[in-house]
Amino acid sequence: MTKEALQKEALEPSRHWNDVGSGKLGKLYVEIIGCDGLPQLDTGSFLGNKTDAFVSVVYEDCISKTDVIDDTLFPRWMPWSQRAFQFHMMHPSSQLYLGVFDYDEGMFE
Repeated sequence: MTKEALQKEALEPSRHWNDVGSGKLGKLYVEIIGCDGLPQLDTGSFLGNKTDAFVSVVYEDCISKTDVIDDTLFPRWMPWSQRAFQFHMMHPSSQLYLGVFDYDEGMFE
């Protein structure tokens, strides 16, 4: 796919929303679409090996993460991937934290 076609597809509505949290005050909807210009964090010896990006989202009493997008510094999460989160809110002024990380084999084992 071309860069333009990937961007167009990434902007389509998410097909699945992950229901997260225990609050009863309201809901906060978050979609992770993409990142641009990430640093090269893979140091492997494979030619063309680039950052394997995923986003961690922390809100109130929970943490969620997107799918991993392999070998790119400009990742785009597609509508069928894990990228959309519905957080149940406990307090109206809670902070939302996003972090972009490089996935390395074995890091969640």
